[in-house]
Amino acid sequence: MDQRQRETIIQLVLGEMEGRDSPEAKLFRVKERIEKLFGKEWSLYQAYGGFWGICQFKAKSNLWFHYKGITYGVLQVPGSKDIVKSSILKIGTNLLKVLASTKNLKIRVNMSAPRQSSQEKFTPAFLLHLYDELCESKPDATLKDYEEYLMLWGMEKKKAKVCCSRINPNKKGRLTREDVCNGLGFAPEQPAGLRDIEILCRDMPIRKSESIQVIVLNVLNSKHTYVDTVTEIKRQVESIYGPQWNVFVASGRYWGLCTHKAGGNLVFAYNGVVYGIYQSPERDFEDSPFGINSSYAVLSSDMGDSLQPEKLVHLFDELTETQPGVPTSEYKKYLVKWGVDGKTATKICNMADPKGKGRITRDALCEGLKHWPNQPAILKNVQLLDSDMSVMKRESVTLLILEVIAERKSKKETIDEIKKRLQTLYGDGWSVYIAEGRYWSVCSHRPGSNLAFYYQNAVYALDSHMTSKYDAEKYILYFDELQEKNPSIPVDLYRDKLIKWGTPANEVAAIINMVDPERKKYITRNDIYNGINFDATRPHALKDVSYLTCQMPTMQRDSVALFVLELVAKHKEKPEMLRELKSRLEKVYGGDWTCFISEGRYWARHAHKPGTCLVFIYNGCVYGVHDSPSP
Repeated sequence: MDQRQRETIIQLVLGEMEGRDSPEAKLFRVKERIEKLFGKEWSLYQAYGGFWGICQFKAKSNLWFHYKGITYGVLQVPGSKDIVKSSILKIGTNLLKVLASTKNLKIRVNMSAPRQSSQEKFTPAFLLHLYDELCESKPDATLKDYEEYLMLWGMEKKKAKVCCSRINPNKKGRLTREDVCNGLGFAPEQPAGLRDIEILCRDMPIRKSESIQVIVLNVLNSKHTYVDTVTEIKRQVESIYGPQWNVFVASGRYWGLCTHKAGGNLVFAYNGVVYGIYQSPERDFEDSPFGINSSYAVLSSDMGDSLQPEKLVHLFDELTETQPGVPTSEYKKYLVKWGVDGKTATKICNMADPKGKGRITRDALCEGLKHWPNQPAILKNVQLLDSDMSVMKRESVTLLILEVIAERKSKKETIDEIKKRLQTLYGDGWSVYIAEGRYWSVCSHRPGSNLAFYYQNAVYALDSHMTSKYDAEKYILYFDELQEKNPSIPVDLYRDKLIKWGTPANEVAAIINMVDPERKKYITRNDIYNGINFDATRPHALKDVSYLTCQMPTMQRDSVALFVLELVAKHKEKPEMLRELKSRLEKVYGGDWTCFISEGRYWARHAHKPGTCLVFIYNGCVYGVHDSPSP
């Protein structure tokens, strides 16, 4: 999101933090205020401790930031005509680092006195700031436009008229910044309350980002619980800037490069806490995010030498994975695509094809270079964790990442360069992340674009496989879920349900034979009981599950919770659990699901498709899933 919107949302969040209401009430108020300012369908997140999740949001509507050890997230759910962007993040307690001043102040725009009423926020500095934000989107704003904008921000109609008459006493209609300054008797400067804020990432106009910061700080000043804080930030941001904003507050550092709605992203740090506000993208946008997680590493090898034989042979290997050789012209073009200059590429091809046959084989290339490699030596220190890429493509991408890291650029330059190179080579839609400490994420991606590896204290991560165990309770539950929507259950429908939930084909056949031995092609609940010799009870595994929020049918709720518990019982790592859960939910129910795991306390407000939201506690962790709203 642009800067002013981001800073406005941050101000909303921070302004609600000092209230004495319950976390839920504060979160709800933040959501209401954001939606009043920025439109409907905003989601808010507030988490203590570790937080893992993936979300889709409207472009320019995504903001995540850290404040006093807590993670806040604000994002807007995508609409039918918005650019869709995605963001993947994990913020854990072990990543905590003070990113800004640790002074414990109640922050307001004027910073001069405790807040007494909603009108006190309209100081001269803030009134001028609102004018600047209005002019960012409407350069020829009139006095009437400014008056309406003040009322949109909550100023009483009578006071808005008085303010405008003072600013523009001659009623000449159109406003200039000088008119506003003269009318207010105020020398312009950034709102004083924002001086201790450190901007981490901003994709929105400056004035708009400052407005959002003002919103956050005002929310922090009036709200005590984080549930109320993220709710009120989301409400205020959406009320001004439209729907589908997302808000989060979290501890820890992170670096990221993600796609989102243009002008809808703001992340800043205040008093050691990171605050993020971003706008959700549209659901039908096709992208394939590529997440890289690293604490940063440096290489000693010179990977930039275009004549390095090992690298040249490897690039050829990637081209020839599916064929015995490639045309000389194609290999030359591929070398140029990888950054080798034309003359050098010609020289290499002449060495590999000295007789000009027009086709190069691997043996000929190795002979011409006098080098016969297996795996590139630089990759011997790389520990592969997970990948669905072909071998040569995986090694090419790994080499690319290590090359960029060896250039010793800043983190932002590093991720920019990695993304640029990936998109040049493999097309658009890649997202790149660098994070210190542990990192968990889940993302949707094209087949063959998943990679996770460990190298010199750096972890780079993506996707995994899915399995499901044979469990009588589960198969009864699947039937019950189908029966919630259908008065009768054909055998084929039940078979499809088993397959969608990942039941192996041989087990599916065995179950169908047991429940429909007479081939009636229709089954009842009793047929299931008799076939698998099972007594009807609520799934025993769910006895330790405590549901916090549920807006889905009972049987569907239990199906989802039971699948989560299966993943937990397999002692899977968090990234693998999230990937498998998201993949399974989208396969069974369709849509674009958001999944998260939170350690410690957690608060959130988010927009979701009706009947698809579930949050529960199991063994001290909070698990949540919901489907993005339909366009």
